[in-house]
Amino acid sequence: MRWHFAAIFVAVFLTLITACETLGPDSNSSADFERRGAKVVELDRTIIDDVSCIDGDKTDWKRFSIEKPSRVAITFAFDDPAAGGIVAIHYASGALMKRVNSIPNSRTTQEIDVDSGFYYLEITCQAYKSEYTLEVSIVR
Repeated sequence: MRWHFAAIFVAVFLTLITACETLGPDSNSSADFERRGAKVVELDRTIIDDVSCIDGDKTDWKRFSIEKPSRVAITFAFDDPAAGGIVAIHYASGALMKRVNSIPNSRTTQEIDVDSGFYYLEITCQAYKSEYTLEVSIVR
């Protein structure tokens, strides 16, 4: 009788592993899971979106434009601190400028000096899933 339970456990375990392997980190995402599908973020507008390691939507890419050299504040917060949210700021070329980990149960603001042009934000979670709030604004 014990071997039946062991066989059932192994079967369930193998099924879960197979299901997890077929559901990749961004296999259930829209086009914004990669840089070329980045959605435009308007300055001084708060957006709410979500990422999910569980549901195959681990990454969101956003893009914003700056008309003249400025100091920009990128403010974000993840609803679930267990998600381990990260916002990475990239130059137009895709090169990494800065990576910022979210602070659990708090809004995080990163100020950067930028030239005119456009920049990318790569928003990811490390575990679970979470809604997040994001705003890009010019520091006055």
